[in-house]
Amino acid sequence: MSAPIRTWQQFCRGLSSVAIVLAFSASARASEHAPTYVGTHITTQEDRQAILDVLSTYTRAVNAGDEALFESQLLDQQIRFFGFGGTLSPSFEPRLASVQDYASFKRGFPKSGQGVNQRFYNIHIEQDGNLAHASLNFENAPVGDSGGAEGWKTIQLLKVAGHWKIVSEFYTVYDTKALK
Repeated sequence: MSAPIRTWQQFCRGLSSVAIVLAFSASARASEHAPTYVGTHITTQEDRQAILDVLSTYTRAVNAGDEALFESQLLDQQIRFFGFGGTLSPSFEPRLASVQDYASFKRGFPKSGQGVNQRFYNIHIEQDGNLAHASLNFENAPVGDSGGAEGWKTIQLLKVAGHWKIVSEFYTVYDTKALK
């Protein structure tokens, strides 16, 4: 058998091996389709409105400096509550206590008449039974010379005794003056 024919046969054998591997990988991927229940979370209109009411009460409480009203939306004050500037500090300690920082937020909570105007935008709500997640952008618009902030929040909620309560909040926050 001549060298060109032998080279051609080796090439075809190599090509058929590649084809077999590709066929197996394609069939493996085809069998990895997600189960039918994945992505079928049901958000009722009633629950969606109740969650939007929680978010509305949240901003109303912040804008009025009403700490008690704000805290009425939380499961309790030990929830995971953590904000940062988009990148974790090198000194961040990866432990639960590091993200249970409602106390820090509370120290900076606006006092009545401080002139904060918080608004939520781009609200996305997903729900599965008594668990919900809200993802949104926020803006704390300056009133007077108070400065402003903006960022992104993810808020998890549980429906407890028929009422939605915030059980965690993580957010990024940026100084709007620094962004301009």
